[in-house]
Amino acid sequence: MESLPQVIVDHIASYVEARDLTGIYAHDFRSRPSCLPNLATLSRKWQYAIERRTFRSMHPLTSDELEEFERILGKYDRQSYLRRLYYTIYLDSAMSYRVPNNDMNGGVYVKKNESAEEQGRNNQSFSDAIHKLFAIFKSWEDQSQGVVNLSLSLGNVLARDQIRTPNGPRPGYDELTGIKFQPRFEKSLLRIVDLDKIPLVRGIVQFIAQQRVPRPIHFLVITDILSKLPDAHTVNTELRDEDVTHSNSRRRQRHALGFALQNGSFPALRTLKLHLKNDVDTKQASRPTNLLTDSVPVIDPISEGLRHFSHQLTKLDFEGAIEATFFWTDSMFYSPDSHWPNLQELIVRFLRETPSGGWYFKDRNRSHDDEEVAQALRALINR
Repeated sequence: MESLPQVIVDHIASYVEARDLTGIYAHDFRSRPSCLPNLATLSRKWQYAIERRTFRSMHPLTSDELEEFERILGKYDRQSYLRRLYYTIYLDSAMSYRVPNNDMNGGVYVKKNESAEEQGRNNQSFSDAIHKLFAIFKSWEDQSQGVVNLSLSLGNVLARDQIRTPNGPRPGYDELTGIKFQPRFEKSLLRIVDLDKIPLVRGIVQFIAQQRVPRPIHFLVITDILSKLPDAHTVNTELRDEDVTHSNSRRRQRHALGFALQNGSFPALRTLKLHLKNDVDTKQASRPTNLLTDSVPVIDPISEGLRHFSHQLTKLDFEGAIEATFFWTDSMFYSPDSHWPNLQELIVRFLRETPSGGWYFKDRNRSHDDEEVAQALRALINR
């Protein structure tokens, strides 16, 4: 085996099944032992091949595992093997602030909103988890070789009572009850505090964030993290852009993100996928939210910010509520200059609602206003 070139050994090792996953769900794969460590003892070349395969992708790494992650990958410069990292954050506090109730949803009642104290603790816990990971990357960079061409994914953000065990979710959490937490967190979106304490990290070339769980993050988390990644040339984000309780948080978030895109400095970024998801097709009976600024000139900051930011991009993929100023202003309409000097690919999926609070398409035969119906539906949803 030692006589074979390393590239051949690597190719052979790539076909080895790490675990027998028969009869289990994908999220429980870590409950089965891996056969790869035994193969690493065959020879030095097999050790190199197995280590490079094992540490090439970590999915998921939890914030509880950072100490072990630093110890194992920091030894013998194994961090240079790492190419994909999916990071799951466990908040120190629990999600479930429940009191007994005799309703049909598991006999629990979820408080409507987090208190300021609860929000502060969760923001600190969230920020600490990001700071600790970036501090590890920075220490590797300072000591020898940092990460190389790494794709970093910000995955689920979970409370302690949401953590899934090998035998299923922990007692006290169920999917049905979890649905009721969405309005609870709408006014307490997770934010990064003490951003200046998070170090700059080189070698991370792609950042991915897709919000798929009830615990939402603020839009500015994306630009805050991106400001610490000077080598990032690709960003892929999918966020919820909606206001369940009409608390105006959607409008504030869009304004903050739009201004951050317009005024921030992300010199290496060339590819941006930004999907601001909204189930507007299920809410056509209600009047859309006015998302424009109150100041003069009245603008949609997302459209303005993306237009300015897109000048440095080669690829832009956007989905969400957008208006014509994304494509041009009045002064640009008659300009012979290119609006996008570097853009090679553009994908835009615009919502049917306009940022000004209207609809791009209307039913010509409709003669009545459904706002009364919409108010009744909102009252029912927010009970």
